[in-house]
Amino acid sequence: MRTETLAKLTAMVSGTIAGLGMLLLTILVTAHVAARRFLESPFVFTEEYSGYLQVLIVFFGLAYTLRVGGHITLDLLVERLPMGLRRHVTIVTTVVGLLFIIVLAFSALLFVSDSFQKGTIAPTPRMTPLWIPQAVVLLGLVLLAVQLGLEAILQTRARERLDER
Repeated sequence: MRTETLAKLTAMVSGTIAGLGMLLLTILVTAHVAARRFLESPFVFTEEYSGYLQVLIVFFGLAYTLRVGGHITLDLLVERLPMGLRRHVTIVTTVVGLLFIIVLAFSALLFVSDSFQKGTIAPTPRMTPLWIPQAVVLLGLVLLAVQLGLEAILQTRARERLDER
């Protein structure tokens, strides 16, 4: 599979999951409000699961946001550089970002593993095993790392093609 296609697929999967999380959050909150209003019996788990869904939306949205150029950048500084240097800076910052996310993902993996082994649960009526929402963070970081790696490859190839001309 081509790198460009894989980058698009990673972003599409990530963005779709984030979008579905948004839809589920909307349904959950709407159902909670309706149950409270008409049945006088709100769902006790809405606040907890809404928080988990917000985490899913943010972390699964990271790779998609990177692909569409939605993350904060320092364009003011980078755009003033000569084109050749700009390409180098972009590649270097992407690789540095990738390394940072790999460290975060590894830390998240240790955290999820620890919570799973200890059987840590949320102090809520549903007593949700905390490794589940923590794994969402880990998976979102892994998708972001994959996307950053693919973007670094694409940037390097684009630079090589320009150098050949």
